[in-house]
Amino acid sequence: MNNPYPQVRQTVVDESLPARETRLMRGPRYRFCNRGALADARPWFERSTNSPTMLVGPRPARPVRNRRVRAKILLVVVVGLAVGVGIALVLGTRGSRNAPPPSGLQGPLHVRGAQLLDAMGRPLQLRGAQIQSYNVARTYRTTDWFSQSAFEAMRSWGMNEVRIPFSGCLVTADPGYVPGLVRIVGRAEAAGLYVVLALFSDRRAGCSFDGVPMPHLDSVEEWRQVAST
Repeated sequence: MNNPYPQVRQTVVDESLPARETRLMRGPRYRFCNRGALADARPWFERSTNSPTMLVGPRPARPVRNRRVRAKILLVVVVGLAVGVGIALVLGTRGSRNAPPPSGLQGPLHVRGAQLLDAMGRPLQLRGAQIQSYNVARTYRTTDWFSQSAFEAMRSWGMNEVRIPFSGCLVTADPGYVPGLVRIVGRAEAAGLYVVLALFSDRRAGCSFDGVPMPHLDSVEEWRQVAST
């Protein structure tokens, strides 16, 4: 059998090479292989090349990059960036929305462009709920829903507004209707809530009802009576 490595004069066993790997390194005199590969080829190799073998220790290991460590570092960096961006967005949103003032209402509201502003000129976003019942006749009405404790509970939940529907026809038909509405508004304001009044036309009010969800001819007078009380 012809020697396929005529230029090789010595075989070097390197245990740091992967199993079954044999390769010809630079230079004409040395052939590097691992112990397993040499065990298979040694008889033929020494007989065909007439060269002794020499055992050497493992070569200096190359720096191994730990992929798991790099992945963890990358994950920490990404999470840190995401948290930072989230905090910046939250702070920016809070600044634009201007959370409800803790010390009560800040004067009458007004509009500038597309923004609702408080008396200090700060942007304000209303967050609240509707309490319905005062837009119907007394027989259907539940006054417990408009108690001081109910409004204080809404405020403790983070709300700053309550919407209260009222009946336009009851404004003129029931002499005690508007004063009762004024008392409800006073309780809500005392709890730190802005009040949005909504003019309703409800069959259960027991007076005129046309079923049309639009202002009618008497709406202006009804609003005037409410505002002047």
